[in-house]
Amino acid sequence: MNTPPLITVAILNYNGLNLLKQNIPFILDLTYPNKEIIVLDNNSRDKSTAYLKTIKTITTLENKRNTGLSKGKNLLVKEAHGEFILLIDNDIQLP
Repeated sequence: MNTPPLITVAILNYNGLNLLKQNIPFILDLTYPNKEIIVLDNNSRDKSTAYLKTIKTITTLENKRNTGLSKGKNLLVKEAHGEFILLIDNDIQLP
């Protein structure tokens, strides 16, 4: 049986703790069998990174300064291993 291609769900976050708490469980529950989840925190002042670090199946990256939207997304793509990459922001409403 062939393994389906790896898909990277890449999320750029800035002060989005409440939205992450809504969206991350939805993403974790996706039944697609071959996915990685990467979140880049863009120097948030809330407790986003502390929350993300409690979830072992998520790769959490931290910028020491806010690099903005474009640079943040470029960093996510650079770190992604997936054949396909879904780039989303922390403020997207998923479920």
